[in-house]
Amino acid sequence: MINLKQKKFLLVSNITDHSGPTEGLTDFLTKNSNLLVTIYHPFYYCQDKRSQVRLFKKGKLITKAISLPLALPEFLKYLSDLFLTFYYTLKFKNKFDFYLGINCLHALVGIVYRKLGLVNKVIFYTIDWMPYRFKNPFYNWLYFKIDCFSRQNADFVWNLSEKITQIRKNQGVPNCKNLFVPNGVNFQNIKKPLKSQVKKEVLVLLGALHPDKGVDLVIKTMPKIWQKFPQIKLVVIGNTPKINNLKPYEKILSSLDKRVTVLGSIPHQKVLSILPKMGIGLAPYNPQKNNFSYYAWPARVIDYLACGLPVIITPVPLIAQKIAQKKAGILINYQVKELIKAVAKLINDDQYYWQAHRNTQKLVKDLSWHKIFKKAFNKTYE
Repeated sequence: MINLKQKKFLLVSNITDHSGPTEGLTDFLTKNSNLLVTIYHPFYYCQDKRSQVRLFKKGKLITKAISLPLALPEFLKYLSDLFLTFYYTLKFKNKFDFYLGINCLHALVGIVYRKLGLVNKVIFYTIDWMPYRFKNPFYNWLYFKIDCFSRQNADFVWNLSEKITQIRKNQGVPNCKNLFVPNGVNFQNIKKPLKSQVKKEVLVLLGALHPDKGVDLVIKTMPKIWQKFPQIKLVVIGNTPKINNLKPYEKILSSLDKRVTVLGSIPHQKVLSILPKMGIGLAPYNPQKNNFSYYAWPARVIDYLACGLPVIITPVPLIAQKIAQKKAGILINYQVKELIKAVAKLINDDQYYWQAHRNTQKLVKDLSWHKIFKKAFNKTYE
């Protein structure tokens, strides 16, 4: 078994306005490393556009630097991220045992660093994948060339979902370096409420407000739900990405009714503190073509389940089938009438609701970040 507390790590990742595997991995490595350097680059559509670098020594933050905000087009933003990664890592003048690149471009940098003798092992962690990443054919071709090079030359390939793991296998990545490393949660940050404190009539829509996530279906359905269940409330946690001229969903949702509360994007720890007292998690992914959620292991769904919320979900991500099998929620098609029916089932059938509430815990019991990454690193050195 590898002793991580003697190792030095360099983690480079793009981030969104919402928490995900990058933050989970950082938390794990902060507690289980000798030295950790993290470099976060926000995607071009994020509200905060500043890259951040932090150096931890035995769990303590030693140094932190923040770049100027760079409002650049997508392609130029990736180039600026590369420049900043080289600038920050060469500035620290450390040799690292592990380099973790949280997408193919960052993994490519790690492979270059390994060639230069700056890192020993490179882990390419794929946290999202889709067959057509960019609309521009040249960008798409270039992206998948880099993806191919990175998966072939990285020492290990970690994948966020079972679907991506199978794709990597089909692409020729050998089983010994092709690992399923899913989304998880820090259970110690979740305080279980009393049964009497759970407000099952509160629906929650968590995460980025994007058409792919089923926001439009929720907007269409809520007025009809209120006709049958006027006591139901909707809490929205997240914001609209600044991408593709999306309409601001916050305003649309707020204007539906006074029973809608839009909290915007809030710290993940606060999300985990308020979710357990809420009732039902909404995850009605739109089954449109090229929705990357088909290949995802969605963080929002793991958060719902870990906090005890039965989930209403469409059959887009694979975890939807697991929710149906374990009866930890209700699987629906992307239709107004089916969403209404699912809400009605959970609201009216008290026994069904509380059984689903208990089943959520069974489904995610092994998905603590500590277990996930401890297992991944141990498999790396089998």
